[in-house]
Amino acid sequence: MSKTLTKESLLATSEDDYMNDEQLEFFQALLNDLKQQTMAHIEEMKAESSIITHKESNDTFCA
Repeated sequence: MSKTLTKESLLATSEDDYMNDEQLEFFQALLNDLKQQTMAHIEEMKAESSIITHKESNDTFCA
């Protein structure tokens, strides 16, 4: 990307340039970043759930 787009610069873009190559690149990078964050969060929640489930099953056997 030649320059960093901001919300303000996107809103200031003329209608003729709507979703031009630079904007498409910006949004694709934004979506890829959100996807990576979401996938990382899912993995963290899976790990946390596994720990909680493992602890609960141990508590059941110890009772």
